[in-house]
Amino acid sequence: MPSYRIGRTDMERGSVSADSWENVFADKTIRNAFIRKVYGIVAFMLMITFLVIAAMRGIDSINDFVRSNNGRFLSIACMIGFLVLEIILVCCKSVRRSVPYNFILLFLMNLCLSISIGFVCVFYRLDSILIAAGITFVITLLVSIFSSFTSFDFTKLIWIMFMILIAFTLASIAMFFIRNRIAEMIYCTIGVIIFVIYLAIDTQLIVGGRSIELSEEEYILGAIKIYTDIIEIFIYLLHLIQR
Repeated sequence: MPSYRIGRTDMERGSVSADSWENVFADKTIRNAFIRKVYGIVAFMLMITFLVIAAMRGIDSINDFVRSNNGRFLSIACMIGFLVLEIILVCCKSVRRSVPYNFILLFLMNLCLSISIGFVCVFYRLDSILIAAGITFVITLLVSIFSSFTSFDFTKLIWIMFMILIAFTLASIAMFFIRNRIAEMIYCTIGVIIFVIYLAIDTQLIVGGRSIELSEEEYILGAIKIYTDIIEIFIYLLHLIQR
């Protein structure tokens, strides 16, 4: 079964025969189980991230290590590890569908990114982190609800947003050489907007019933998409409201 497929919007609009309704209901049951599985995995991943950040900020010995030169090397290693594991899981269908190896790699990817985020959060005030987390939660909830029930098909924007993301990634290189607070705020605001739209797209890919949807076997891919969208929104918000 392919990772992506054409959505079954015609069935949901009622353009199916009476003999097909049993299959439609069966499909919806499978889809609902898929949605629960994806968001259950995402909730677990976010919990791991929260615990890692709390440990890195709250335990003095870990906090001191994070601020040392060795801590910086670990941060770089974790980011590289995250990118490698994400590429493996996203690009290798056979790997992400092989239980339990897919869950093991997903956990390691989750841990690497959580440690990397923890390194960032150590250098921010607690109130800034809590505000960014709270706003991220509200945005995630509202976008998830809206994109699940709206008639607008965000999945049609996939390729447009992909090109925008490439341009944004290239622009991020220039930001390394720009030390202007206003430019940084504009950059981070655009980042939040981009990943809010991606969250809407990925939510509809998981919920289904649009032009494109994820296969029910792609719960790992679905979880990676939603989790990374949420993390990106949080990071850009944190930079925006830094104190």
